[in-house]
Amino acid sequence: MKRFKTLLLLCSNHMCFFLICISLYSCFNSNKQMQEMRPYTGPIMEAEDVMTTYSDSAQKKVRVFAPLQTELQNGDREFPKGVKVDFFDWRDSVSSTLTCEYAQYIKTSDQYVVKKNVLIHNLREGKKLSTEELIWFPANNKIQTDKFVRIDTPKESVWGTGLTAADDFSSYSLNKVEGSLSLRK
Repeated sequence: MKRFKTLLLLCSNHMCFFLICISLYSCFNSNKQMQEMRPYTGPIMEAEDVMTTYSDSAQKKVRVFAPLQTELQNGDREFPKGVKVDFFDWRDSVSSTLTCEYAQYIKTSDQYVVKKNVLIHNLREGKKLSTEELIWFPANNKIQTDKFVRIDTPKESVWGTGLTAADDFSSYSLNKVEGSLSLRK
C-alpha cells in the first residue's frame, strides 16, 4: 500500500507538472496570437435606402439620399453606391441637387468628399457643374475642388481647374479658367 501511495504521489506530481506546462504553453501561444491579431477596422453598421435631413432652426436645409451607407468605428461614413443631395431654399423648395457615384463623410474635419461623375444642378438658374471630385463643408455651406470643373449656364460653358462655391451653387469662383464658349447671344 505504501508503494501504491508513493506511485500515486509521483503520478500526481508529474500530472501537476504536465498541466502547468500545458497552461504555460497555452499562455505563450495566446500572447503570440494576441500580438498577431489586428483590431477590426471594418464597418460597424450598414444601412440601405437611407434618407437624412439636415435642418437649422426648424427649417429644412439639406436632404441626403443613399442606397447604401456604412459607418466605421471612428465615426466616418461611406456611401459606396453614391448619393443624391437636395439643397433647400428659404421657401422650403429644392433649389439645387448634387449627385455622385461615391461619397464619404470624414468626421474629424466635418466634410463630405464626393467622387465619380459629380453633378450639381442649380434648378432656378439652370446652371450645371460637373467634375470628378468635390469636398463639401456643411458647417459653412461651401464646396471646393482642385480638380477639373465644367460649368454650363443657359448662355455659356466655362471650364477650369479648381473651384470654390456656395453649396447650393448660387455663387462660385472658378480658378485657372481654361476656356469659355458662348452658346447664345
